[in-house]
Amino acid sequence: MIVTPQTNSIYCAIDIGTSSIKTLIAQKKDDSWHILGFGVQPTEGVKKGCITDLEKTTRSVHYALEEAELKAGCKANIYVTNFSDQYINTLNSKGIIPIRNSRVNADDIKEVIKAAQAIALPPEHRILHAIPQYYAIDHHRKIIDPLGMPGIRLEADVHLVTASMHAMKTKLQILSNFGIQADYVVFDPLAAAYGVLLHDEKELGVALIDLGGGTSKMSIFHQNRLLSSKILPIGGDHVTADLALAFRTPVAAAEVLKMRHGGVHAIDVEIKNNILNIPSLGERKPQQIIRNELIEVMTPRIEEIFQLFIEDIEKNNLRSFIASGIVLTGGLVRIEHICSLAKQIFNVPVRIGIPAFPKKNNELLESSISATVAGLLEWAYLNQNQQPVADKTEFQMLWAKLKNWLTG
Repeated sequence: MIVTPQTNSIYCAIDIGTSSIKTLIAQKKDDSWHILGFGVQPTEGVKKGCITDLEKTTRSVHYALEEAELKAGCKANIYVTNFSDQYINTLNSKGIIPIRNSRVNADDIKEVIKAAQAIALPPEHRILHAIPQYYAIDHHRKIIDPLGMPGIRLEADVHLVTASMHAMKTKLQILSNFGIQADYVVFDPLAAAYGVLLHDEKELGVALIDLGGGTSKMSIFHQNRLLSSKILPIGGDHVTADLALAFRTPVAAAEVLKMRHGGVHAIDVEIKNNILNIPSLGERKPQQIIRNELIEVMTPRIEEIFQLFIEDIEKNNLRSFIASGIVLTGGLVRIEHICSLAKQIFNVPVRIGIPAFPKKNNELLESSISATVAGLLEWAYLNQNQQPVADKTEFQMLWAKLKNWLTG
C-alpha cells in the first residue's frame, strides 16, 4: 500500500522531455539526497518540447510515475516539473524605482524586480521566472546584493522567461489527472544548472548546453546569476532523422545506430572505423556501411548546433562570461568525441555534467540525461526554504488559480 509520510518533505520531480519522461522521488537528509524511487519511460505525444497528443503523453507520465512510486513505496508531498517549449521566450529587462527611505530595503528589491516585469508580452504568454542579474544604485553598477545600501535610485537588470499559458494548462491537466498539484514549474536550463553545475563554475562564468531530443538549450551563468538563455528547435531527433534519410533506414534503427555507434569528427581524435550492419526500409535487404560514413552524416548537424550557440555568445558579447568553460548535458552527449568537437568550436574547457548523488542508484540516473530531473529536486528544495510567497511571479499566481480550477 502506498502512503504519504507525515514527517519530512518527500519530493517528486517530473521531467517531461521529448525523448523520455523521468520521475524521481527523493528526500533531503543531511544536505544529501536520499533516492527513494526512479522511473523512466519513452515519451509519446511530445515533439520539440511541445505536447502534441495529450492522451499518449498522459500514459507515458503515468507509467514513469507509477514505476517511481512503486520503488519508493510512498507518494510525494511536494511536486516539481519542468517546462521547455520551442515557443518559450527569454529576454533581459530593466526596472528603475526611487529609494524611498534613503537605504534599500527588501520591499524596494521586490518593487524594482516587479518594475522590470512591466513589459509587453507575446499573446497568451506570462512570466514564468524573473531572475535578477545585477543591481545599480545611482552611479554604482554591478551590485549583487543592494540590501541596506544608501542611495536615491535603484535599478535592476532582470532575466525574464515567459511561457505559453496554453502549453502550461496542458501540462497542468496531465498532472491533474493523477491528482497532482505541481508546486513548482521550472525552466529546463535553470533546472539542469541546479543539477550539475558547481558553485565555482557559476561564480567564475560557465555555459550549460543541454542537447535534448527535440530542442537544445544554452544558459550562461556568471557570479552565480543567470545572465542569458537560448533555445534552439534542433536536437538529437534531427540527427536521427538525418541518419534515417541518408541511409534509408527506419527511424527506430537510426536512433539505435546513433546511440551505439555515433560520433563526430574533431581535430586530433582518432575514429574507430568498422563495418556496421543496418536494416533497410521495407523488404529490402540489410545494408552495410562504414562507421566513418555514419560520422560524416552526424557531424554537420551537431556542428550546426554549436555554431548557432557560439554566434549567440559573440552577438551578445558573452565570451568573457564563460571563463570556466562549457558543461554538456542531455542524451546526445553520449556520442564519441562530442567534448572534443565542442572544445574545438568554443575554445574553452568542456566537460560532461553528471548529477552528483552520494550513492550508486541507477545507471541512467547517474548520467547526463538526468541533469534536469536531478536539478528539479534541488530547485524545489532551495526555493521552498528561501522563496517567500510574496515573491511569486505573475505566472506563479495564475498557476495557483489554474490548479484550484482544475482540481476543485
